[in-house]
This record gives sequence, C-alpha cells and structure tokens, in this order.
Amino acid sequence: MPGQRTGPQDTTPEARPNVVSNDTSTPSVQRDLGIARELAAAGIPVFCAYPDPEGRTASGRATGYKLPTTWETHSANPAYVGAWKPGLALCAVMGHGLDLVDIDPRNGGDPAALNGILPEVLGVATSPSGGFHLFVASMGVRTRDNALPGIDVKAGDPDGQGRGFAFIAPTVRESKTTGERVAYRWTRPPDLSRLGTGSPDCNLAAIVRAAHGKNGTGFTQPGGHSEGWTDPDIAQLIREGIPKGESQQPILRDVVARLVGQGYDRVVCWGIWQAIADRTPLTKPEWPWAEADFADMYDSAASKYGPRPSQAAEGSPADGPNAGPRDRLEFLPIAELCAQVDKAGPRQFLLRGIWPAGDYGVHAAEMKAQKTWNTADLAVSVASGTPWLGAIPIDQPGPVIMLAGEGGHASIVRRLRAICAARGLRLEDLPITVCARAPNLGNLAHLTQVQEAVTGASPRLVTLDPLYLSAGNASAGQLYEMGALLGRIQRLCEDAAAALFVVTHFNRKPGAGAQRITGAGPAEWGRVLITATIMSSHTDPITKATTKLVRLDVIGGEIPDQSLRVHRVIRADDPEDMNSALHCETTVLDGGADSGEDGMPPGKANLLAALRADPATPRTQKQLVDWIVGASHGLPLKRTTASEYLNELERDGYADCIDQGPGRAKLWYHPEGVSDDASASLPAGGLTPAADPSSASSLYSDDDGSAGELTPDDDLFAARWPEGSIGEAANQ
Repeated sequence: MPGQRTGPQDTTPEARPNVVSNDTSTPSVQRDLGIARELAAAGIPVFCAYPDPEGRTASGRATGYKLPTTWETHSANPAYVGAWKPGLALCAVMGHGLDLVDIDPRNGGDPAALNGILPEVLGVATSPSGGFHLFVASMGVRTRDNALPGIDVKAGDPDGQGRGFAFIAPTVRESKTTGERVAYRWTRPPDLSRLGTGSPDCNLAAIVRAAHGKNGTGFTQPGGHSEGWTDPDIAQLIREGIPKGESQQPILRDVVARLVGQGYDRVVCWGIWQAIADRTPLTKPEWPWAEADFADMYDSAASKYGPRPSQAAEGSPADGPNAGPRDRLEFLPIAELCAQVDKAGPRQFLLRGIWPAGDYGVHAAEMKAQKTWNTADLAVSVASGTPWLGAIPIDQPGPVIMLAGEGGHASIVRRLRAICAARGLRLEDLPITVCARAPNLGNLAHLTQVQEAVTGASPRLVTLDPLYLSAGNASAGQLYEMGALLGRIQRLCEDAAAALFVVTHFNRKPGAGAQRITGAGPAEWGRVLITATIMSSHTDPITKATTKLVRLDVIGGEIPDQSLRVHRVIRADDPEDMNSALHCETTVLDGGADSGEDGMPPGKANLLAALRADPATPRTQKQLVDWIVGASHGLPLKRTTASEYLNELERDGYADCIDQGPGRAKLWYHPEGVSDDASASLPAGGLTPAADPSSASSLYSDDDGSAGELTPDDDLFAARWPEGSIGEAANQ
C-alpha cells in the first residue's frame, strides 16, 4: 500500500521541541505534506482550515480555526493537501481506518493507563502543548472526550456518526503551557499498510462505548450538555478542589458550562475556575492549568449557553449556603418601596456629615498621601466610637472588617496600635477583624469567604485596601467591567447594612479631586468620594519624624462638597528598629482649603497667614516660617521658596518689608498693621547687632555664616528689640 512503513510499536514519543517554519520548501515540511497526501491516498480525508479566533466545533469547543461546514463528510483527495500554506491548519478526519487517542498529561493523561487496552498503534505524534497523539486502527466507536482521565478518543462509527478530527503536521498552534507557537510533529509516521485491521473488540473500544452509555446521567445545561459528567457540587469544589483520581478536565469544563448557563460573566467564571484549579493537586506538576485552558472552556460554554437566560436552580452557586451575592432583580410598586423605606426608620451617618451609614464609596490619593493611615484611623474610630482623624464624630460605631492587601500582619498591627495609643485605647479590645490578603472580587470562593465573615461579624464598616490587588482579571480601563466587579462586594455589604470603604490610587494626570482616580469605574460607582492631595511633606533629619499636610476633598450625591486639612506627624521610638512603637499625632485644621486667596500655593498662603496673625510686628523670614510650623501646624519652607513667596506677596500688595541694609535680614510685615512709614520707627542705623536676630554677626547666624536663618537650637527669646521701635511688641 502507499506509504507503507514499519517500526516498533512504542507508544511513547521521543520528547524533542517541535520545529516551527514558514518555509514550505524545508525538508521537514515537505515530509509532513507528503505524509498527509499518503493519508488521503489511503482513504483518510484531509482538509485545510483557515485561522479564526472565534472558530469552534459544532459542539462549541474552541479550535482557533474556521472548519469547513462539510468536514465530517469530506472526501479523501490528496490534491486537497496542496491548498495548505503556513498559517493554515491541516486536519485528518478520523473513523476511516484510523482513530486518534489524544493523551494530555496536563489533565492527568498517562500512557501507562492504556497498557493492555490499546489497539494497534500505527503512528505517533506530539502536540504543541506537550501531549501525545497515538494513531490507532479504527475501533468503530464515536468520538469521546475524556474516555479516561486526560485521554480523548477522536473516531467515528461505521454509520459516519460521532466523527472527530486530528490536527496533523505541519500545523502550528499556540502552546497552552508556554504560550509560544509550536508545530505538531510526527515522531513515528503512521504505518498505512496496517489500515483495515480494526479493533472493535479491544478494551479501549468497550470503555468508550460504556462512557457513551452514561449520557444523560449528568447534569443538563440550557440547550444540552455534551460532556455528561455528574452534576458538580461547585461550593465543595471551591473549598476542596477536585478529588484525587477524578478526571479534572471534564469537571472543570462542566463547572464553567453550568456557571455560564446561570448567567455568570467571564470574570466570575475565571475566579471560580481558578479557585478550584488552585486547590486541585496536579497529576503532573510540570503541566499546570493555564488561563488558555479556561479560555477554551469558557468560549465553548458561552457559544452554547451564553445567550440564553439564566436558569439557576436550587443548589446553584446563586442559592447555596456558600454562595456569592445574588444577581436577581427585584421590582417593587412605589408605594411598597416607600413603606419599606419608612419602616427602616431615620437614616444616619457613619461619619457625621461625610459618609452615610451603610453607603459605599472610594478614598483615593496620590502615592504616600497616607490613605492607608486614614483607613486605619477610620477602622479604629468606628470600632471604638472615637472621632475620625480626631475631629469627625462617629454616629454608628460597631464592628469593622479590614481587607488589607498591603503591608502584612506586623505592619497592620503596628499602625493600628499607634492610632489606638494616641487615643488611650487598647487595640486588642476593639471589634476589628483583619484579612491581610486582598480578596479577588471576581473569585466566587473569595466572595463566599467575605460573605461568611460579614455574616459572622455584622460589621458597620468594611474597608478594602487597595482596589488594584482585588481587581483580578478585570481591566481597570473598562467602566462596565469594573462597575460589575465592585457591584458584587457592594451588594454583599448592603445586605449586611455595612458601609464599604474602597481605597485606590491616583492616576498620573495633573490636578486634584475625582478626576485623578485611577481607571474607569470607581469614581462613577462610589456614592461618596474622598480624595487626598499632599500639600506639604517634611522628614526631620534627626528624629526621622514625618510630617505631612494633606487636603481631603469630599463629594457625594447626598452631602455637601467640603474639604479638610489633615496635619499628621508619624515617628518611631527608634527609626532603625522595625519593632519599636510608632506614634501618630493627627490634627484636622479648620478652613479645609489651604490654597489661600485666588488659588495661592499652600506655602505662600501660609506665609500670608503668618503676616496677618501679627500684622504690627515685623519679623524675619525665619520667624514667619517658625510661626507656620508652631502655630498653624504647617510645614517648613525651603529658604529659597520662602524668599520667592515673600517677594511675590510684596509685589501683589500683601506684604511689605524693612530693608536693614547689607548683612541684615529683611523684616516682613503686613501693610495693614503699621504706618506707611514703618522705617521711621527704626533707630538710626537700624537695630544694633546684639539685638538684631538676623544680624550676620549675631549668635543667630547660620552655620554657613548666612544671616536671618536661625537654627532649632537658637534662643529666640534672648534677643530684644529696642524700646520705641516697631518690633517692641515682639519682646512680649
């Protein structure tokens, strides 16, 4: 017969990398095309398929190629092989004297499982994902996936029913293990002289027939379900994984099919699939489950069940005791809705005037703007009933659940203890529950565990920090995708009457406020938005204490827009010891907006406030900055920055100065506080060096010899202004 070959009947292929080539003239490609022509000449139909990302079989299984509509009844013609070119798939129809036994080690497929039951092996090939293709004499059975764990049979009965096909060399497909494009490769081309020696009575044929006999005993999806595995207990699989010895691929496929049939979206299905796969011991550790496997299963299920309405039944994930939030719609006549609202009683705030009780929203900030400190402060405040940031009353104190994905246990405890110590509280006494891992909001297993924690704790507040660690596979730039993701935990918290406080980051755009919130979704979703912008920041070079002034802008659908200035000092007993106690001093300053008149920069506005605080007393630049730090809880300014701002204030009419001449610092004052001729009250020649705190020759000069910049060790009260001068008031 054409293409007759002989060789040993070894069923295990040689493990060598498959070769990818776009050159049809290479010896290997020409050899592969020659084998395909010999298959067709021997009566085995061969066809070409064009690439199509949405391509799939009639049963809905993704192939990545658009199959000819009549491939199952294709005739065997060697000329068809001539249509192949790089990029196309070359396929052989099974059941015409040749069947395929497809062994997938990633799904538990083991050649040893076929010992003693396999018909005569006529040829062997390897697949792009590392699987083994054994081409055997036809068994007269229909195609059956997972006839044994990780082993599919592609065949066709004598009536032409249940046809399957095999990708053959030189077809190139994406490997599900590496993501690279790899070619199928013949390790032992088929011995076509043995065609016609069918094995309908072999043990594998009996196993396939028995598997087909089980059809109808499994669960049924809308439109039918071809895989036919028994109805999986999804909640149990999420908790425990697939039991050892069970076939993993059909179980995972059936789980996805059922979820899709119930209306769950891709993100949720991926989360559940991932949770089950993570808890399932791999039969072959070197073949881990990959996202490409899920994609094939989901696309197949979506093509069959996706367009149909959700038909969730009792015991489904939507109704089970370990279920995620329900997705059922409730329609109420307005009178009934009003009655429900009135029966619930007066609404209250969680944070008085800022955050309604039971509401959900977002706290967003730029990097290092202390959003995690604000969140920890809120948790302590709600749990203890003490004011948030030491200023905002808590109207509904109670238990708190913190979903804290950053920092780890020790960092979380250290921060919370610092806040508690500042209020005379003991952290261990507060009703706070912490999960130091950010839950994946698209993972039903994680949502189930969050729901269990919420049900057990009955919290007033749930915090989620940060959002990006919980977004899972969702795209931050997709408004509807992020909205759906946030909506799940939102409904979970709403059912428990708990407020939801989600923490996220700013984007890189200029400006402040909600427009800076990263990605699409959070800003549109949140009922309350609190954004934080750093106004000034300083680290003491000696104590390493960090001082920050941050502006919080608050907007919401039912609250007035408002701003707060938060001044916070954080220091450690020993900055070089991670085990030393942290100390946190937080103060909310009045006035909220610290931008000064006509949008002045914060530092410039602070200098103006210092001038207005004592308009009749001329002071040096250093004394003005000291006032900002000491009296208004602001932050120091660099010498050059302060000088620049004071000159601008003078130019704009907000400040005036007395120039004492070379070597002496200028004395700054507010024009409204002294006479037009302020310099007239200075003694001739200005202040004496001993009395002038800015004299270059005085003890107040800097170490570098510059005048007017006092060091923290200087004794400001040792200097006295001459009686009768405009600085006399400073002596008081």
